[in-house]
Amino acid sequence: MLNDKVINFINKIFRNDDISKHIAKISQTELENVEIKITDIESNIFLDSATWSIDIFEKELDIEYVEDKTIDERKSIISAKLRGAGKLTLELIQDTVKAYTTNVVSVRFNGIIIIDFSDKIGVPNDIDSLMRSIEDIKPAHLGVDYIFRYRKWKDLNQFMWKTISKYSWKDAKEKEEIK
Repeated sequence: MLNDKVINFINKIFRNDDISKHIAKISQTELENVEIKITDIESNIFLDSATWSIDIFEKELDIEYVEDKTIDERKSIISAKLRGAGKLTLELIQDTVKAYTTNVVSVRFNGIIIIDFSDKIGVPNDIDSLMRSIEDIKPAHLGVDYIFRYRKWKDLNQFMWKTISKYSWKDAKEKEEIK
């Protein structure tokens, strides 16, 4: 029964009283609502399970809200910002890049930071946010080069024109897979 938890806290003499039963039922409903809210708050403390608290994370980290970003993209930006605290190292840059992409990325330093995405064809999704995050964590005097791999005209020779004609040049050049 719904109110069994609360009714057990009431003295045995009053347990059969209609008013006591009604109060126990209402109290149990309210306690269940509070438990739901506590669970929701607990899940929003952690970024991985956050929903409505993303706005709070962004405000605390001074991240500008962009309407066209998905929740996952917003979480990536927050994650990168959280990882970006402290001394700049190649590992920190790699961790920041990993927050935005699952691509295998090579990060090296040769007077400037070089971030190489050439394991796959094209530009990763949300590259603008990644670039902003890198700018936020790196010292102002360091430059950054991003390396992407594109398909060239000679790489398209293997395809029939009817296959390629349905793609824009941008898609033909950047899309990982052409069918």
